Amino acid sequence: MGGGATSHVRRGVPTVANTEYGNYVVGAGVSQRDGMSFFSAHQQLLTAFNEELDAELKEAIHEAGKAAKSYARANAPRSKGKGGGKYRRSFKLDISDKDGHHTAVVSSSRFWMLTHLLDKDHKIHNQYGGPYGTVKGDGHLRAANEVGRKKLETLLGVKL
Repeated sequence: MGGGATSHVRRGVPTVANTEYGNYVVGAGVSQRDGMSFFSAHQQLLTAFNEELDAELKEAIHEAGKAAKSYARANAPRSKGKGGGKYRRSFKLDISDKDGHHTAVVSSSRFWMLTHLLDKDHKIHNQYGGPYGTVKGDGHLRAANEVGRKKLETLLGVKL
């Protein structure tokens, strides 16, 4: 058990110091053991942690999107008669990951105009273009958005 070997460090010039615990490169304020610096080890830890958080966030957004889709399908208006329920079944969940931004969108690409009219208040006109009255929207998509937001808050444990 001999003591560690000493070495001289000139300003900005790395010097190798051999000790009983391994080879160190010392210089310019950075210590390095066996080719891996403290900073690169720290960077690897942060990268692994970031990837784990990103996977958890993506899963939580997917779960919240599924909750919003099922709520929208359950509370959407349904027409009577043959073929009723096509509007309800048309809701799809689209998950996208662009540049680290995860989004979940519940939409109906088949009935997009009807979706807007049923969700929001709108005026109706007679055959000559004159005002006939207004129709109240039922807000089923706004409520689905709120359900998805609350589900995401529950899964992540933070208030959005």
